[in-house]
Amino acid sequence: MQSVNWSDQVNAFDSNGQKFGIQGSPSLTAVGNTAYMAWTGLSGTYIWFASIEANKPIWNPQTQVKGSNGTSFEADHTAPSITNIDDQQLFMCWKGKDSDAIYYSFYDIAANSWSNQVKASGQDGIPFSTQDSPYATVVNGTLLMAWSGSGNDGIWYSTYKTGTKEWASQIKAETSDGDSFHLQSSPAVASVKDAPFLAWNGQANDGIWYSAMNQKLLDQNWSVAQKAIGNESIAFNLVKSPALVTLPNTLFMTWNGITMDSLWYSFYDADTNQWVPQAKVKSESGELFGANDSSPGAAATSDHLLVSWNGIGKDGIWFTWGTPVG
Repeated sequence: MQSVNWSDQVNAFDSNGQKFGIQGSPSLTAVGNTAYMAWTGLSGTYIWFASIEANKPIWNPQTQVKGSNGTSFEADHTAPSITNIDDQQLFMCWKGKDSDAIYYSFYDIAANSWSNQVKASGQDGIPFSTQDSPYATVVNGTLLMAWSGSGNDGIWYSTYKTGTKEWASQIKAETSDGDSFHLQSSPAVASVKDAPFLAWNGQANDGIWYSAMNQKLLDQNWSVAQKAIGNESIAFNLVKSPALVTLPNTLFMTWNGITMDSLWYSFYDADTNQWVPQAKVKSESGELFGANDSSPGAAATSDHLLVSWNGIGKDGIWFTWGTPVG
């Protein structure tokens, strides 16, 4: 894939006519032709949730996320991360309100219900702590969560054991030489050829960096960090964090440009370890899509890409549908 044809941007409203107010960044995932979005509401720290059918302009009614015990989920002015486990279940994680703790919950799609929130800790009993939003994905059937350590000490990650319903002890992401990865904000994580792939904003705000695990989930060594540069030799510079989407044989990445006047995107080829030239996310009429000081969310339905973001004037969530070409 080389490029995407994007629709005009749309201000997100649901079928009840309610606008989606947001604080921070939205997060997206998809199952089949249905996309799901989670975000922190504008008026407080409560997490909200909605779904939409592919290539449609109107969302299904938004709801405030609550566990089966009726407790609302609250985030610490940061974005939740949502991903699909399979065709029946979603997973969401977030940085807790007034806390550096990570919380999580599972969503039963058929029952339209969330499990009670749980504070994440490893099987060694050590709780996971983060300075920003965590990010989750599924790698070869295994749920993986990554985050920026609360002590600004690099990227940490853990995998979830479905049999025992517990997290493995947290591990610091490092190369075989013991080099760790330092970052400005939260990392993004996806799967490439059944191996974890990380992307993040460099600690000096010096562009997007990335690394992949060398042996899928069989060892703990990551490749040496590389700066994301298109084959036109231009680095990918950004505000906040990128968003990643796993596609067949490739990765889609989008981010908020450094001047915040446009969203950008690129595709990654794992076989050649190359990124295609970055391009602006804009409609076929040439309209540019700008976000405020936050990160976009991204997902892929069966036939379309979906990107959403917090509008420049903090005027709610905006989104666009894309059709990959080339």
